[in-house]
Formats: sequence, C-alpha cells, structure tokens
Amino acid sequence: MQLALDMAGMDSVPADSGIFRSCDNVKRILLGIDMEKQDLLFARDNDFDLVLAHHPLNWTTFLDVMSRHETFMIEAGVPEREAKRACEENRAFWEELADRHHAEQGVRELCALAEELDLGLMNVHLPCDELGRRILQQEANKLSPSGTVSALIERYASLPEIEAAKEGLNLACGSADNALGRTVVIHAAGVNGGYPVANALFENGVDTVVYIHLFSEEQGDRLRKENKGSLILTGHYGSDSLGINPLVDDLEERGIEVVCRNKMVRVRR
Repeated sequence: MQLALDMAGMDSVPADSGIFRSCDNVKRILLGIDMEKQDLLFARDNDFDLVLAHHPLNWTTFLDVMSRHETFMIEAGVPEREAKRACEENRAFWEELADRHHAEQGVRELCALAEELDLGLMNVHLPCDELGRRILQQEANKLSPSGTVSALIERYASLPEIEAAKEGLNLACGSADNALGRTVVIHAAGVNGGYPVANALFENGVDTVVYIHLFSEEQGDRLRKENKGSLILTGHYGSDSLGINPLVDDLEERGIEVVCRNKMVRVRR
C-alpha cells in the first residue's frame, strides 16, 4: 500500500482503498480488477500469500473520493460554485445507484474467508487510477490543440493496455474531426463525472474531455444532443490496467511474483 501511495504522491490511504487482512513475507500475489470468493479459493489452492483487488471490495466507498471531480474542474478553469454544483449533481446520481446495492455483507464474507484461508486481502484503487490519469493526460498533452480528436483516439488506441483489452475507444459526443483544443482527463475520482462534470467543463472553455467510461446511456444521449464538445471514452479495464501496471512492475522488480486475472491486462514496460 505504501508503495502505491508513494508512486501516486499521496500521503494517506484513500477511502476507496484498504488493507482488509494483513500478512507478512509476501512472495506471491494474485491480482485482479475485481476479486471474489472463487479467487480467494484459487489463491489458497495455488500457494498465494496475498489477494490484491483493484476495485473496492465495498464499491460504494468511491462516494468518499468523488470530491476530486470538483478539484479537477476548478484546476481546469470551472468557477468554484459551478464545479461544486456539478459535483453534487453527479454525486446524487451515484448515491441513488448505490442505494440499490448492499455491498457490506459481501465485504464481511470475503474478509472472513481470507481469515479462514490465512490469506492477505487488500485493494488499491485511487492511487493506481491517479497513475493512469497522468498517463492519459500526458498523451493528450503531446498533441497540439489544433490536432484532431481522431489523432488522440489513435494515440490512446496504441497504448498496449488499451489495445490488448479490445474494449474499443468510443466517442460519446462530438466529432472525430473536431480540433482537440483544451483537453482534460477526468479519472481517479472514484467514478466517471457523467453529464454534470463534462457539461461544466464544456461550458468553461474545455473542448475535449476524456473519461474511461460513461455509465449512463441517458446522460450520453443528453451530451450528444447538446453537442457542446468532444467526450472520449478510453475503455474501463484497459485504462484501469494502464495505472496498475506501474505498481506491478515495481513489485516484480522487488522479486515478488504477481499473477493477473479478472480483466487485468498485464503489460511490462
């Protein structure tokens, strides 16, 4: 965990990451985007010491890091009042969705199983997403604002993780022929910013927004109808893997074996 925090420049463990059962002398790690009961059983049967998930075991904890959307918007030039309003609107959407799910029971069961099987259990979400966000933003910054949206899509498509995931990049709104203009990547804030965050950015001088996914079809329809800017979706699992791989590289350099599964795209750089 400390290694991930150091790589992302974070001082404390964010709410959407955690160590659920500690262990010492870790030599073999089973890593996946999501990890469930069968993964713990597989880890026990194959002599792993630690099960490491990317996504939170209780996925509703992303609500506690969503304020980063507000920070990103303000940094991009959105007035604080508008950024706060957009963040609150987006949070309300996700809170309503979270109310329909009850994840705490599943977390308790996984922790109990890890205890029974004598396995370490943890997840690292925000630190890895922050590493991925930086990579995506750096790729955008390499292109001229006068370049086209299609040029950035091609650059993202050539990233090994995104290429191997085969999810396909998607232009949720706008045109591939549009100039990039000002481009902002919104990632590492728990979940995507939906319509409210993208719209606030479009209305305040940002021409191209990059998400890794857009959960709501209804919000996508609204963005297409209003057509205020270009929204690129890079793909969920390939983009997640983009930020996880630097951590895995470092672990392997330290002599720790890491085996990846469950939609994790392993690329050695």
